[in-house]
Amino acid sequence: MNVNEKRKIFKWFGFGIIMFVFVLTLLFLLGFNVLSFPFPPSLPPAGAIIDFSPLYNLAFWYLFLRLMVLIGEKVILHTDNLLETEETKEGKKA
Repeated sequence: MNVNEKRKIFKWFGFGIIMFVFVLTLLFLLGFNVLSFPFPPSLPPAGAIIDFSPLYNLAFWYLFLRLMVLIGEKVILHTDNLLETEETKEGKKA
């Protein structure tokens, strides 16, 4: 497997992570209940005027999605750099 084939595979892997994030966001925007996954909806504490649990869910998903995009970008950039160094090593051998 040459360097260009490896580059394509890893770029698609990083792209897949970013698309996973996009699909989750799209499901949320279409109204599917993906936000109640990590913390189930609960009653607010006695005497509470505002229920903050939806905000915790939003914060969790925002941070989770940002982390997934960051990982996808890092995978693409890191593998691209590794493959470039491998490419230069092959060029020096030839």
